[in-house]
Amino acid sequence: RYADAVASFDQALALQADDANAHYGRALAYSHLNQPDRARLDLDEALRLDPARGPAYRERGRLWYAQAAYDQAYQDFDRALTINVRDDSARYWRGLTLYRLTQYERAMSDLQVIAAGTSTHARSAQYYLGLIAYRQGDFVAAAGAVDLALADIAPTEAQRYQRGLARYRSGQYALAQADFEAVAAGASAYAD
Repeated sequence: RYADAVASFDQALALQADDANAHYGRALAYSHLNQPDRARLDLDEALRLDPARGPAYRERGRLWYAQAAYDQAYQDFDRALTINVRDDSARYWRGLTLYRLTQYERAMSDLQVIAAGTSTHARSAQYYLGLIAYRQGDFVAAAGAVDLALADIAPTEAQRYQRGLARYRSGQYALAQADFEAVAAGASAYAD
């Protein structure tokens, strides 16, 4: 289906090479086809044609983030938010990028906005707030934030392990033991 979309956008661009919408659409299709270099080329072109296209900055930032190019990702997410301050997805991704850049206070500012809202990223933002609290040595806050983020869902082994660490460091030994035993029972990479 995405290959068909690429073909359709190719046809549109054959008729009008300077169509920013077509470049943006083809970039999204390339991204879904796991062709980040082609996607980025189309996003670059869409932005050359329409520099005020905030979603293109956000999507290019996600490509940079996936390749651990966090400085470039930050610049694109920041630009997307300059264009549209209400772009919750760009704010979420900028927060994650700042987390990866170990700029925890700045990351918290973005992630707290997302965690407090109704964005589809709210639960994940709450989880990352817990990770930041853990890295800052506030283990009680970390355990609480991770508990809140993982409420009513089946946590992944990595999430369960992180929660176990936070619980252990905050003195919640029985809860930590339950998390670690669940991880060990799953024969995960964290079991050792």
